[in-house]
Amino acid sequence: MNNKDLNMNSIKSYLSREDIQQQIKIAIQNHKNIGSNTYDKLKNQFNIKENSLVEKVHAQNNELLQKNNFQVRRSSIARSNSNREEVNFEKFLSGLDEFMNGDKDVYLTFGGVGDLLLLLAVCYNNEKANIIFLANDESSQFAKKFLDYFNLKYIIYKNLMGTKYCSPLYKKVTRHPNFTLSAHLADRCDYGDWRKNTDKYKNRLVFGTDWINLIGIKKRDKKYVIICPSGSHKCENRRRYLNIHEYNTIVKIYLEKGYEVITASSKGDLKSLGFYPNKNCYWLTDSELINYRGLSQQIDFNTFLQIIISCDDLVSMDTWIKTFMVLCGKSAHVIKTRYNSKYQEVGKESCDYIFLNKDFWPKLKLHTCEDFIEYLEYLPSEL
Repeated sequence: MNNKDLNMNSIKSYLSREDIQQQIKIAIQNHKNIGSNTYDKLKNQFNIKENSLVEKVHAQNNELLQKNNFQVRRSSIARSNSNREEVNFEKFLSGLDEFMNGDKDVYLTFGGVGDLLLLLAVCYNNEKANIIFLANDESSQFAKKFLDYFNLKYIIYKNLMGTKYCSPLYKKVTRHPNFTLSAHLADRCDYGDWRKNTDKYKNRLVFGTDWINLIGIKKRDKKYVIICPSGSHKCENRRRYLNIHEYNTIVKIYLEKGYEVITASSKGDLKSLGFYPNKNCYWLTDSELINYRGLSQQIDFNTFLQIIISCDDLVSMDTWIKTFMVLCGKSAHVIKTRYNSKYQEVGKESCDYIFLNKDFWPKLKLHTCEDFIEYLEYLPSEL
């Protein structure tokens, strides 16, 4: 027997079980985590039984340590992200001076493509226009296509509404001598002002454009309808999309009435809704026109817009496409938003006072999905 074995036997001989448990508890408390390998050696050395008090203390301590480590890591990540966000914002803010200075008219807006379209209606033909667009994540890439189409100078940054950075940005831009009234930009970034002072924004908006002349109209041999089944952001508590049954029902009725059906939406919606199996059905994105067999034809952005405004009928959720249509002087059917599966009257949200206001947009026709399907039953046939 070597000295190591003698020492271990001596410890066993002169320490009671209670002493052993107390020492290990103290070791755990003092060192927080003695490590699984070290603990296993102690466990074997002192014959600690499974589910004993000491083992439970060890397990509880490890669990607490892991939780604390997770909280520390999460807090560290949050601080790191916050610091990075702060640096990025300061760079963005400092870069605005050069963008705004000079012989320019500076415009500002927040939100999605519909918000941008309302601003473009005001300034698209202004050669001095410099646009700052704080865009929703899902809108920024598509918004660039409109800005490039109208050959405008712009900066796109992520939407800061609701963050601590919104007010400094708003003040910096709106206090600049080149700032120009920017359509429905909410004063002080307060969307509630749309509800309280609707007439003020009515005087700032433009309700018609000559975009039809710019884009051009191209008729097809058959009448066709554009269906926009979904907004860019999907959630149940603020539902702006058709389910598969609703979508297929609307497509089926239009086909029975003799229309071609062109669905304007993303590839993601194509994957979830699928092709309706009919030769008169097509899927439209901003770069492709796809037939029901999946054969694709590449198109440019002007053709994309031309297909939309040349349609004979259009039904959409509350998305940018209905705003585009009414700005072009065309009518649009809009399916009302459902909040937790229930329809609410227009006016539930402040944005309704801008985008769904019949006083602003008399060519908007608002429906529940059920009422619209019933309306279609009485639509004259084109066969």
